[in-house]
Amino acid sequence: MKIICAENMGFCFGVKRALDIALKEKDAYTLGQLIHNPQVVGLLEERGIKETKSVDDIKRGTLIITAHGTTKSNIEKAKRKGLRIIDTTCPLVKRVHELAG
Repeated sequence: MKIICAENMGFCFGVKRALDIALKEKDAYTLGQLIHNPQVVGLLEERGIKETKSVDDIKRGTLIITAHGTTKSNIEKAKRKGLRIIDTTCPLVKRVHELAG
């Protein structure tokens, strides 16, 4: 068997979708990295999109949920804080979360 590795790889459609949505925003927060790519993370930071580890760290503004989704408790906490929520969870990931309960 011969294995051929691609020289270039693009983003999966879920991450590309999340990135396209996030790039329309400014001055927002993501829970963790939106994408595991240093150049893109730098671009997002230039646009004012900052990574945080916890909803507790966000005083006000916009929270962007990454393509990998987040917990229900994070969503509830963000709603209680009055944050604007932009959910970029990949539809395939969202379906798995729904099936898992």
